Amino acid sequence: MAGRSLMDQWIATTTAWADPVAALGAGTVTALLPDVLPTVLTEGVLRRFGGRRIDVSLRSRPLREELSTMQLRRHGAAFDASIDLRDVDFDGRRFDELTGTATGVKLVPSLATRVTADRITLTGSMPIADLVEWLHAGEFLDWDLTTEADGLVHATHRRSRLHAVVDPVVRRHRLRLHVHRARWLGVNIPVGMVPVLSFVLPGLPDGSRIMRAVRRDQSVHFEIDCGSRSATIDLAQIRSAVAAGTRLIIW
Repeated sequence: MAGRSLMDQWIATTTAWADPVAALGAGTVTALLPDVLPTVLTEGVLRRFGGRRIDVSLRSRPLREELSTMQLRRHGAAFDASIDLRDVDFDGRRFDELTGTATGVKLVPSLATRVTADRITLTGSMPIADLVEWLHAGEFLDWDLTTEADGLVHATHRRSRLHAVVDPVVRRHRLRLHVHRARWLGVNIPVGMVPVLSFVLPGLPDGSRIMRAVRRDQSVHFEIDCGSRSATIDLAQIRSAVAAGTRLIIW
């Protein structure tokens, strides 16, 4: 009986967060105050999925990752939130690490709870090969790009056939290719003779901007400014997903 009692207590502790959420999903919108709901959701998701692979549908796009940590801090009338993810696959794009930080987070409980954030910033790292693939697929460059064994990038101009080994750096949504060495018609040429290789990057979804991206060995470390955002979550769906360990749906 003692063993059963301990198990019952554990189940009650790890699922108690969902009971008021269930009331909200059933229409009792006053079951939780807005300043309590963010904490309840954070603790419930972290307890269920922390350290595990988790599936999320974000604006109908698949997101799969390992949830490392979630934190929530009150800041005046709103909250600041952060989430750390590892081994991320977002709609076919891979990230080794991804941290999302949101400031000015507010929730308005209802059948479809609305979440707003004054600003969201993403920082993390991804393989240099994946960044090069994205740049090459964008068709805004006159260069064909491939990765070198040391993490540098080999660039071939499509018309002049100039070959260069470059290091890509992004500052405020502008890509600059720093030239390490160059060849033209099989002859080495001074780096100073190569024109400055600087390009405005194509737009990211919803007006997000790459503020910086710097290569370190085979990885690129980056920061993306997503600006202000709003989303809708279905509390009943969140509760069911946490209870069953299935996909969370946002938007």
